[in-house]
Amino acid sequence: LIYLNGNENTNVEPNENYAREVMELFSMGINGPDGTPNYTQQDIAEAARALTGWVVNMNNLTSEFVPSRHDSGQKTIFGQTGNYNYDSFITLLIQQRTPQIAHFIATKLYSWFVHPAPNDTVVEQLASDLQNNNFSIAHALRRLLKSAHFFDDAFIGARIKSPAEYMVGILRGLSISPSGSILERFREMGFALGQDILNPPNVAGWPGYSPDEYRAWITTGTIPDRSSIIESAIYGGSGFEELDTLALASDLSDPTDANAIIEDFVAHLLPAPVSEEVVDTMIDILMQGSPVWEWVVIYTSDPDSAAARLRDLLSFIMNLPEHQLT
Repeated sequence: LIYLNGNENTNVEPNENYAREVMELFSMGINGPDGTPNYTQQDIAEAARALTGWVVNMNNLTSEFVPSRHDSGQKTIFGQTGNYNYDSFITLLIQQRTPQIAHFIATKLYSWFVHPAPNDTVVEQLASDLQNNNFSIAHALRRLLKSAHFFDDAFIGARIKSPAEYMVGILRGLSISPSGSILERFREMGFALGQDILNPPNVAGWPGYSPDEYRAWITTGTIPDRSSIIESAIYGGSGFEELDTLALASDLSDPTDANAIIEDFVAHLLPAPVSEEVVDTMIDILMQGSPVWEWVVIYTSDPDSAAARLRDLLSFIMNLPEHQLT
C-alpha cells in the first residue's frame, strides 16, 4: 500500500500505480502468450477506482479500509461493468484472464526451477495444469519436478546461483552452522553481490531472476567477492572458524581413499561431473606429488597435513566455474 501508493488512492484522486502492477507484475504481464495486450489503460484507471479506500495504520502497520475514501460507483473493467471493490476486482481479473494468468505463473515456475529461458511446450502444459486444478501450485510443481524434462542433462547446472543460493549453499555444502557474525557477513555480501537481502530494488525484484538478465549475477566484480566467501568459510576469517575438514570427510563413503574423496566432494558440491584433467589437478592438490595409495597413511598418521590438503582441495573445487551453477 505504501510502496505502490495505494495509501494515497482515493475516490477524489485515484492513483493507478498498484492497479497497474497487479496486472503487469503480479498476475499476467503486459501481453498474453500470443502477444495480445492483456489490459488497456482504461482497465488500469477503472481498476484503480476499485482499489480505493485502503490505507495503512501507521501506529500498528496494519491495513484498514476507510469507506469514505472508496469509489462506490460503477466501473467497467475488461468490458464488464459493476460496482467493483478490491475483492471483486481480483475475482474478475482471474475469471476474465484465466489463460493469461496461468501462462504467466507457469512461466515464472519454469524460469525459477528449470531454466530462465522457458520451454514453450512445457510452459503450456503447466498452464493447462494450473487451469484444470484450481490453480494448485503444488500440483503443477509436482508434475514439473517429476518430469523427464526437469532431469534432462541440458538443465543440470544451467542456472547461475543467486547470491542467496550461493551463500546458503556454502553453509549446507560444508555443514557449517551459521553464527550471528556469519549471517551479518552474508547480509553485507548480499548487498555487494547484487542482492540486498529482503530489500529488492523495486517491485519487480532483483534483475538476476529475469529471463533476460539472469547472467547479471556474474560479473568481473562479483566473482572475486564470491570467492572471498569461499576462502573465509574454508580457511577462517570474517566471522568463520577454520573448517574442520576431517569431520567433513568422515561423512564421505571412504575418507581413506583419495579417489573416493574427490568423487564424493565433486558429486556433493558441483552440479555435474568434471573432466579427467580437472580430476588430475585435484589429485595433485591432495597428494602433493605422492602416489594416491599413500593417502591412507597421510589421513591416519598426519591429520594436520590431511586437514590442510582437504582445505586446499575444497577451495579448488568451490572456485571452479561449475560451482557457480545449480
